[in-house]
Amino acid sequence: MRLGRVLAAGLLAAGALMQWLAPAEVHAAEAKVVVSAPDARQKTFREDLLAPFSQGNEARVIVGLHTMQGLAQPVGRSTDQAREQDVAGQQSRVLGRLAGQNARVVKRLRLHPFMVLSVDSNALGALLADPEVISLAIDQPRYPVLMDTPGITRATNAWAVGCVARGRWWQS
Repeated sequence: MRLGRVLAAGLLAAGALMQWLAPAEVHAAEAKVVVSAPDARQKTFREDLLAPFSQGNEARVIVGLHTMQGLAQPVGRSTDQAREQDVAGQQSRVLGRLAGQNARVVKRLRLHPFMVLSVDSNALGALLADPEVISLAIDQPRYPVLMDTPGITRATNAWAVGCVARGRWWQS
Protein backbone atom coordinates (compact mmCIF):
# COMPACT_ATOMS: atom_id res chain seq x y z
CA MET A 1 0.00 0.00 0.00
CA ARG A 2 2.86 2.36 0.86
CA LEU A 3 4.54 1.46 -2.44
CA GLY A 4 1.40 2.51 -4.33
CA ARG A 5 1.47 5.93 -2.68
CA VAL A 6 5.16 6.38 -3.46
CA LEU A 7 4.54 5.44 -7.13
CA ALA A 8 1.59 7.83 -7.37
CA ALA A 9 3.65 10.67 -5.88
CA GLY A 10 6.50 9.90 -8.28
CA LEU A 11 4.18 9.97 -11.29
CA LEU A 12 2.73 13.31 -10.19
CA ALA A 13 6.22 14.75 -9.75
CA ALA A 14 7.30 13.46 -13.17
CA GLY A 15 4.20 14.99 -14.79
CA ALA A 16 4.86 18.35 -13.13
CA LEU A 17 8.52 18.26 -14.23
CA MET A 18 7.54 17.47 -17.85
CA GLN A 19 5.04 20.33 -17.82
CA TRP A 20 7.72 22.71 -16.55
CA LEU A 21 10.24 21.53 -19.15
CA ALA A 22 7.79 21.67 -22.11
CA PRO A 23 8.51 24.41 -24.65
CA ALA A 24 6.58 27.67 -24.38
CA GLU A 25 5.00 27.11 -27.81
CA VAL A 26 3.16 24.05 -26.46
CA HIS A 27 1.77 26.08 -23.56
CA ALA A 28 0.73 28.88 -25.92
CA ALA A 29 -1.01 26.42 -28.24
CA GLU A 30 -2.92 24.89 -25.32
CA ALA A 31 -4.06 28.26 -24.00
CA LYS A 32 -7.52 29.00 -25.26
CA VAL A 33 -9.45 32.18 -24.90
CA VAL A 34 -12.68 31.44 -23.06
CA VAL A 35 -15.45 33.72 -24.21
CA SER A 36 -18.43 33.92 -21.94
CA ALA A 37 -21.89 33.63 -23.42
CA PRO A 38 -23.61 36.95 -24.00
CA ASP A 39 -26.20 38.06 -21.48
CA ALA A 40 -29.59 37.72 -23.19
CA ARG A 41 -30.95 40.58 -21.06
CA GLN A 42 -28.40 43.06 -22.39
CA LYS A 43 -29.92 45.35 -25.02
CA THR A 44 -26.81 47.13 -26.28
CA PHE A 45 -23.58 45.95 -27.90
CA ARG A 46 -25.09 42.63 -28.98
CA GLU A 47 -22.83 41.52 -31.83
CA ASP A 48 -23.97 37.94 -31.17
CA LEU A 49 -27.42 38.85 -32.51
CA LEU A 50 -25.94 40.17 -35.77
CA ALA A 51 -23.91 37.05 -36.61
CA PRO A 52 -26.78 35.10 -38.25
CA PHE A 53 -27.46 38.00 -40.64
CA SER A 54 -24.10 37.42 -42.31
CA GLN A 55 -25.50 34.13 -43.61
CA GLY A 56 -28.97 35.33 -44.60
CA ASN A 57 -31.63 38.00 -44.32
CA GLU A 58 -33.45 36.53 -41.33
CA ALA A 59 -32.62 35.06 -37.96
CA ARG A 60 -34.64 33.11 -35.42
CA VAL A 61 -34.64 34.73 -32.00
CA ILE A 62 -36.09 33.76 -28.64
CA VAL A 63 -37.89 36.77 -27.20
CA GLY A 64 -38.36 36.99 -23.43
CA LEU A 65 -41.09 39.33 -22.24
CA HIS A 66 -41.41 41.31 -19.04
CA THR A 67 -42.81 39.12 -16.25
CA MET A 68 -46.03 40.66 -15.04
CA GLN A 69 -47.23 40.33 -11.44
CA GLY A 70 -49.83 37.67 -12.30
CA LEU A 71 -47.23 35.61 -14.14
CA ALA A 72 -44.85 35.59 -11.19
CA GLN A 73 -47.17 33.31 -9.21
CA PRO A 74 -46.66 29.54 -9.35
CA VAL A 75 -48.62 27.69 -12.01
CA GLY A 76 -51.75 25.99 -10.69
CA ARG A 77 -54.71 24.35 -12.34
CA SER A 78 -57.07 27.20 -11.46
CA THR A 79 -54.74 29.92 -12.73
CA ASP A 80 -53.77 28.31 -16.06
CA GLN A 81 -56.48 30.06 -18.07
CA ALA A 82 -55.77 33.46 -16.53
CA ARG A 83 -52.05 32.97 -17.01
CA GLU A 84 -52.54 31.92 -20.64
CA GLN A 85 -54.64 35.05 -21.30
CA ASP A 86 -52.02 37.32 -19.70
CA VAL A 87 -49.19 35.77 -21.73
CA ALA A 88 -51.21 35.89 -24.98
CA GLY A 89 -52.10 39.53 -24.37
CA GLN A 90 -48.48 40.45 -23.71
CA GLN A 91 -47.29 38.59 -26.80
CA SER A 92 -50.01 40.26 -28.91
CA ARG A 93 -48.98 43.75 -27.73
CA VAL A 94 -45.36 43.15 -28.74
CA LEU A 95 -46.39 41.64 -32.07
CA GLY A 96 -48.72 44.60 -32.64
CA ARG A 97 -45.80 46.99 -32.25
CA LEU A 98 -43.90 44.89 -34.81
CA ALA A 99 -46.68 45.35 -37.40
CA GLY A 100 -45.16 46.45 -40.70
CA GLN A 101 -41.82 44.85 -39.81
CA ASN A 102 -40.54 41.63 -41.30
CA ALA A 103 -41.29 39.42 -38.28
CA ARG A 104 -42.87 35.98 -38.45
CA VAL A 105 -44.06 34.01 -35.42
CA VAL A 106 -42.44 30.59 -35.19
CA LYS A 107 -43.71 29.58 -31.73
CA ARG A 108 -45.68 31.25 -28.95
CA LEU A 109 -45.50 29.63 -25.54
CA ARG A 110 -48.87 29.38 -23.83
CA LEU A 111 -48.00 29.74 -20.16
CA HIS A 112 -44.60 31.43 -20.25
CA PRO A 113 -43.71 34.93 -21.46
CA PHE A 114 -41.53 33.77 -24.35
CA MET A 115 -41.93 33.40 -28.10
CA VAL A 116 -39.71 32.50 -31.03
CA LEU A 117 -39.72 34.84 -34.02
CA SER A 118 -38.01 34.90 -37.39
CA VAL A 119 -36.94 38.51 -37.91
CA ASP A 120 -34.86 40.68 -40.20
CA SER A 121 -32.38 43.26 -38.89
CA ASN A 122 -34.99 46.08 -38.75
CA ALA A 123 -37.41 43.98 -36.70
CA LEU A 124 -34.52 42.97 -34.45
CA GLY A 125 -33.83 46.65 -33.79
CA ALA A 126 -37.51 47.19 -32.95
CA LEU A 127 -37.40 44.28 -30.51
CA LEU A 128 -34.29 45.66 -28.83
CA ALA A 129 -36.07 49.00 -28.38
CA ASP A 130 -39.34 47.48 -27.11
CA PRO A 131 -39.84 48.13 -23.36
CA GLU A 132 -41.70 44.83 -22.80
CA VAL A 133 -38.87 42.75 -24.29
CA ILE A 134 -36.40 41.89 -21.54
CA SER A 135 -34.27 39.27 -23.28
CA LEU A 136 -33.22 38.26 -26.79
CA ALA A 137 -31.19 35.23 -27.78
CA ILE A 138 -30.44 33.51 -31.07
CA ASP A 139 -32.52 30.32 -31.38
CA GLN A 140 -29.89 27.66 -31.88
CA PRO A 141 -29.08 24.35 -30.26
CA ARG A 142 -26.83 24.50 -27.22
CA TYR A 143 -25.18 21.26 -26.21
CA PRO A 144 -23.63 20.88 -22.78
CA VAL A 145 -20.02 19.81 -22.69
CA LEU A 146 -18.42 17.45 -20.21
CA MET A 147 -16.84 20.26 -18.19
CA ASP A 148 -20.37 21.64 -17.53
CA THR A 149 -21.58 18.38 -15.97
CA PRO A 150 -20.68 19.08 -12.31
CA GLY A 151 -22.59 22.36 -12.38
CA ILE A 152 -25.59 20.89 -14.19
CA THR A 153 -25.83 17.89 -11.86
CA ARG A 154 -25.01 20.03 -8.81
CA ALA A 155 -22.10 17.75 -7.97
CA THR A 156 -20.10 20.79 -6.85
CA ASN A 157 -22.64 21.28 -4.04
CA ALA A 158 -22.13 17.67 -2.94
CA TRP A 159 -18.38 18.05 -3.08
CA ALA A 160 -18.57 21.23 -1.00
CA VAL A 161 -20.22 19.35 1.86
CA GLY A 162 -17.67 16.54 1.75
CA CYS A 163 -19.22 13.89 -0.50
CA VAL A 164 -16.66 12.03 -2.57
CA ALA A 165 -16.94 9.22 -5.09
CA ARG A 166 -15.73 5.87 -3.82
CA GLY A 167 -16.23 2.99 -6.18
CA ARG A 168 -19.70 3.07 -7.67
CA TRP A 169 -21.59 4.70 -4.78
CA TRP A 170 -21.52 8.16 -3.27
CA GLN A 171 -20.43 8.17 0.32
CA SER A 172 -19.78 11.00 2.69
